[in-house]
Parts: sequence; C-alpha cells; structure tokens
Amino acid sequence: MKNNERTLKPGHQVFHVEDIRGGKYQKPNWDPICFYPEEERGIIYPHNDPLIVEAHIANFDVRRILVGTGVSVNIMFAEAFKTLNVVEHLLDHSVSPLISFSGDVVQPLGSVHLPFTIGTGPYTATITTNFLVVDYPTTYNVIFGCTGINDLKAMEAQPVEELEKVSILKDYPDRIVKINTTLSLPIRLALISFLQENTEAFAWSYEDIPGISPDIICHCLSIDPKTKSVTEAKIL
Repeated sequence: MKNNERTLKPGHQVFHVEDIRGGKYQKPNWDPICFYPEEERGIIYPHNDPLIVEAHIANFDVRRILVGTGVSVNIMFAEAFKTLNVVEHLLDHSVSPLISFSGDVVQPLGSVHLPFTIGTGPYTATITTNFLVVDYPTTYNVIFGCTGINDLKAMEAQPVEELEKVSILKDYPDRIVKINTTLSLPIRLALISFLQENTEAFAWSYEDIPGISPDIICHCLSIDPKTKSVTEAKIL
C-alpha cells in the first residue's frame, strides 16, 4: 500500500477508503425481450405507430404516455400535473423556454422530480426523474423523452424485417442490395429485374459521384472578401 499513499493537505479529511484494485465489473443480468406473433395482431406492417404506455407516477396510474425517442426531456402537461395533486412548492420555476413541435416558443410552468414506475410483477422498474410541466393542448398526459429512457436504461424496440442480399451486377458480385424476404415470387423477380436495369442510379464509391451542380446545392463560406488569403507553411 506504500506505493499508493498520497500526502493530504491540511484541512482534508478522509471519510472512506475502498480498495477497488482487481475488482470486476458485475454485468447486469438482462432477461431476453421477445415478441410473439399473437402480439402483432391488428398491426399492419410497415407501421410508424407511436408507442403509448401507461405507468405509475406519484401514486397515480397515468395513461396516454407517449414514448418520444426524439424528445430530449420529459414533459408533463398541465392537466395531468393538476390531477396528481403535487404540492406547489415542489415546482421549480427557474426553467428555460421550449420549442414546441409547431415551432412555437413555450414557457414551461416549471420542473418537478417525481417517482416513475413502469412494468408489472417482477419486471418493474422505478426511477425518480425530472418532468417539465407545460400548459399546452395535447392528447397525451406525458411525453417520456430521452432523459427518462436513459434513466431507465431502456430502449424502444422496433420490428425488424428479414432481408436477403441480392447481387445486381454480374461483373461485380460484391455490389449487392437487400430486399424483403416476404415478397411473392413474381414481385421478387420483377424487383430484381428492375434494379438490374437501373444500376446506374446507385453510387458504389466516391468515383461514382462526380459532382453536384451548384444549381442544386452550393456551400458558401462566410469570409470577408477583403481579407487577404495566406498559405500556411508545410509542417514536416
């Protein structure tokens, strides 16, 4: 232990010492997440349906919670917040404005930390997370954003369709595309034929993209035209 000793300056106190050398990180015991065919009833693929869940927030069962993976914060709307009967002094009013989905600037009523429980039986997770309270018309009670999702160490699962690799250039078998495996044989053959007839539409390398006309897009540098250009010396 002598090699690890350090001199403490006067006024410093040591409250706890723990030797973590050689310690191993305990990996979490994650249970597999499985989706079964009976859970897909009524779903028309491909779909972009929003993920709506219900959870237990501050001793209340709250429904119509939108899981918003593209939202950076958790948002609770004013009507739902009033129903929870949270005491007013827990609301922190020192918050910055938000930009709504419509582009409007919305000033939250405040922020509050509340317990959030989701799941049933042994598969239950509870966290205390921060919600911004917003008075804005909506069909949802809560938008559960990336802040809460990260606190739960969760992720949103999306159905993944099986794909097959198809080579569309005889001289370059490594140039492939992926198509759905559930296509009927006539549609599959027609799709492959169409792709083979239009291979010039694909860019397989940078050489296949000679350039884009400035009439379509142009990148401009904000440089004062009066500024004299200087060539830096090469560093060997």
